[in-house]
Amino acid sequence: MSRPVIKIKPTKFDMVLEVIALLLLVVMWGYVIYYWSSLPDDPDSPVKKFGVFVFPGLASFFSWLCLYWAHYPQREECFRVMVTEENAERQFCNLALSMRVETITINLMISGATIWAVSQVAAVQSRFDALAVPLVWIGGMLLVITAILFSFRARRLK
Repeated sequence: MSRPVIKIKPTKFDMVLEVIALLLLVVMWGYVIYYWSSLPDDPDSPVKKFGVFVFPGLASFFSWLCLYWAHYPQREECFRVMVTEENAERQFCNLALSMRVETITINLMISGATIWAVSQVAAVQSRFDALAVPLVWIGGMLLVITAILFSFRARRLK
């Protein structure tokens, strides 16, 4: 049975979530680019100079993937309930909202890892180092919590 194809129009709240996710991504790239010139060419840390671009690159990939699924939810294959003509709009809106929220949580988590990587390469303390671990923990916990909540919400929206 084929899944119905419905174009979901994003709400203003959806657009705000996307802007927040993209701002986090821009700030992450800006942070790495800002500190790039001050990083040593041969650091004494396990993270090499070009390694600081890995985390913003991963965040960019996951942001693109999640926002793609948010705009085209009918292409997602992991629905926990059967999607029919009657519940397709509710299920697709739920998936789109969850992907937007998860994009923000992933970007929060990877932002913390980016701060840690830059401080490891620079081998100096920056004013943002205290944010690294809390951002990773908060982002990780929010990612798990939102995944569970939106999964239960999908079952309720049958």
